[in-house]
Amino acid sequence: MATSEQLAADPVTLHQLFSADNILRCPLFQRPYVWKSENINRLWDDIDSVLDGQCDVRFLGALVFDNESASTSSAPGSYWVIDGQQRLTTLYLSLCALALVAREADAADASDSLAEEYLLSRKSTSRQMPKLYPTLRDTRQFNQIVLSALAGKARVSQARETGDSSGAMSVAYELIKRSVRDRCLDADGKASPEAVAKLREVLLERLEFVEIRLGQRHDANEVFDRLNKEGARLGIVDLVRNEVLKRLRDDPAAAEEVYASTWRPFETGFDSLDSMEGYFFPHALTRDSSITKSRTFNSLAKRWLSSHGTAANPAEQVEAIMNDLREHVGVYRHLKDGTPLPGAHGEYAEAMSALSRMRAPSVVFPYIFSLHSAVLATEVDGKTAANIVRTIESFLFRRALSGMEPTGLHAVFKGLWNVAGAVEADVRRSLETKTIKFPNDAEFDISIRSAPMYSRKIRNFAMLELERSFTKGDVLSSFPEMTADHLLPQTAKDAWREKFTQNDIDQWRDTWANLVPLSGKANSEKGSRSWSEARKLLRTETVFSTTKRVLDRYEDWTPESLSERAGELSAWAISRWPDTKS
Repeated sequence: MATSEQLAADPVTLHQLFSADNILRCPLFQRPYVWKSENINRLWDDIDSVLDGQCDVRFLGALVFDNESASTSSAPGSYWVIDGQQRLTTLYLSLCALALVAREADAADASDSLAEEYLLSRKSTSRQMPKLYPTLRDTRQFNQIVLSALAGKARVSQARETGDSSGAMSVAYELIKRSVRDRCLDADGKASPEAVAKLREVLLERLEFVEIRLGQRHDANEVFDRLNKEGARLGIVDLVRNEVLKRLRDDPAAAEEVYASTWRPFETGFDSLDSMEGYFFPHALTRDSSITKSRTFNSLAKRWLSSHGTAANPAEQVEAIMNDLREHVGVYRHLKDGTPLPGAHGEYAEAMSALSRMRAPSVVFPYIFSLHSAVLATEVDGKTAANIVRTIESFLFRRALSGMEPTGLHAVFKGLWNVAGAVEADVRRSLETKTIKFPNDAEFDISIRSAPMYSRKIRNFAMLELERSFTKGDVLSSFPEMTADHLLPQTAKDAWREKFTQNDIDQWRDTWANLVPLSGKANSEKGSRSWSEARKLLRTETVFSTTKRVLDRYEDWTPESLSERAGELSAWAISRWPDTKS
């Protein structure tokens, strides 16, 4: 293996892989060894196809490695196993079992050769230590297996042991050992040196892989996904966890303690794994606005290496990195999941709450993260921050109601803090580009009157914000779940056709003026009733003030009624979501 800035891929055998002076490390808190009999038997079916002469070689897929350090005169190189952990571990254990069976066959030289050339390090700093390091919680089982198979040859660090003394790996090794022994028996039922030699050749030289070595420009997450479309996704959460905690690989007790006391609370602080996955890209953009999503992990890892380098105490490195990671979690969860926003007060808290209710798109997160950090550091006052947040909300809402695609917004917001900081006029000016429009009042008015709001994602937010303008406190939290009801029914029949032409129906049916909030039960009961029937039914049934007002105010529901309500909605919405440039 060679370190490179570029991704490299080459065919490789176990002979080439394990004869090199490298340590292959499975991430500390990656999924532990989980292969069961069906997985192991399938692997041995592939091996048998070569042993039996059906195939000259057998291709077993890709192995993906991420370089940590190159080999020196005294220390082995170090590589992290990104993909192929289960296969590599199984084959390493198979070579251990073969070394044991070789000794049973009185082929001590063959056993020693396997141990010294392939299984154990020859470097002075790691002499006789295994060339494969399993996940942290597999180390006790793994060490027991290596010591039993390579008695007198191997040494392990018992201080680094953790996990159970028996489990999936121990069970698997017993099956692997039987599989090796069965293939090395002669006609008399004894282990044969010739059969050992043949199996050794097949395992080391006639099983082929593609070895992929990641360069600095490549994201392990993306590479894993491309190679494992049907497999369990290796998310950026896994990559970040591995990157942070690998600093404690030489102190398993500390790693376990930090994992339990620091990483797990960080991880469980998010509502879901999907929510956590979405955090790292906008967080990374606050550090480097030029990165792409596929470069998220590499960018973070590079930053942590430069700012919390190898000279520092490993535990201090981890704490510094975790502090870096935690910085924007509170505001992210507020925007994403609606949790309370720490450090927000007054009109700034109100503005941020509206942005959260809106479920603002994640493209705005990098800027909002930076703004909130500046507010917490008292570098930006709450009033200024509130004005900026309201401007961004207006920009997003006006575009959403107008049906404008979000294409291009990422480019606007990812570097907005660097361009405009917390200067209100600069933020407003930077929101518009040659291709990105901030709808003016006239354009917004047209959208309110004519846009098919029923099909807009922003619909419920708009209707509930109008409802909020008639309520005090957090009354809405006690209301039933809202549905959007068509006052002029979607399927207009009978009496409705006497007041509305088909052109009227097409013009007004899905517009905001024709929509009111109702509970699901009330909406179902109303159905396509006439206006008089609906008024009689709903005036005492609905808890939504905006709906009651419409029902109380209009004796009849006609195109003229719709036009009048549309004008009122437009005046209110232009005031609620103003354009500060106007």
